[in-house]
Amino acid sequence: TNPIIEIDEDAGEAKARSYYTVLQSVEDGSLHVIASGRYDDEFERHDGRWRFSYRDLTLLDLRGDLSGHLRLG
Repeated sequence: TNPIIEIDEDAGEAKARSYYTVLQSVEDGSLHVIASGRYDDEFERHDGRWRFSYRDLTLLDLRGDLSGHLRLG
């Protein structure tokens, strides 16, 4: 949500910052927020097409019960 995008057309580079929220349905059917955080992304233009060059996945702001969602090892 709320992406902020900065594009440098001449350099063929872009940066974006955004937020994410992960919801999980539990046995009674209700939804629970189990994680939220931010993405810091970088992009590059290659052969006329934009692609990811970097994504920081470490910006986890809220971590709830992820046992039914992720396998953390």
